[in-house]
Amino acid sequence: MPSSDLDGGVCKENSNEYNCSLGGVVSITRNREQAKSSTVGERRYATVNPATGEHLRDFPFLKDDRINAVVDAAQQAFLGWRGWPVTERAEVVGRAAQLLAEREDEFARLMTLEMGKLLADSHGEVLWAADILQYFADCGPGFLEPEVLPVNDGEAVVVNAPLGVLLAIEPWNFPLYQVVRVAGPQLIAGNTVLLKHSEICPQTALALERVFLDAVSLTVSTPMSSSVLPTSIASSPILQCKVCH
Repeated sequence: MPSSDLDGGVCKENSNEYNCSLGGVVSITRNREQAKSSTVGERRYATVNPATGEHLRDFPFLKDDRINAVVDAAQQAFLGWRGWPVTERAEVVGRAAQLLAEREDEFARLMTLEMGKLLADSHGEVLWAADILQYFADCGPGFLEPEVLPVNDGEAVVVNAPLGVLLAIEPWNFPLYQVVRVAGPQLIAGNTVLLKHSEICPQTALALERVFLDAVSLTVSTPMSSSVLPTSIASSPILQCKVCH
């Protein structure tokens, strides 16, 4: 029976089920509730190793004024990003695919620590997500080509145009796949994306944000900060929680 030991937590495969002790479940609940109430005047939430109940890190919920600032920054980024040629937007997404694959070990470890996926399955999801990004980088520009429709009189053309800032609310069970299947095509289409990820996997969300920040810095001649990054997937875990609560 295959198993992997990660930071003291043992992930075991038994009839395709992940087994976590009741003690671990109780610890997870307790640690998360303590994190939410431990800081006076500031609500926080915890990320916890589901195999051991170990408190890994905690994050503050985002305040309302900060949420507005993040949305405004994403809108400003959109105004520039929509003007980039689609081939250049696709180049950034393709570079993100490359970086994600290069950081396979980092992402696999984070996912297993945060949400309990078997380490082998985490590795598989990283490469799967990288393949999805690469697919859209290769095919996305073609998907966006204007399409001429047959009509009896005149001309009819379907044109794809950017919409603006999109909010992606994603679950914990596939921390990368659920995000890239939205972010890849939407970024190539010229939109910007705000990610509200699950409270269970904030570190994975932040690492994915870093991938896109690095991808654009490696693609354009002048590195950009996250505050003006046109591809900004604002995956701040503190945004995601405040949106929901």
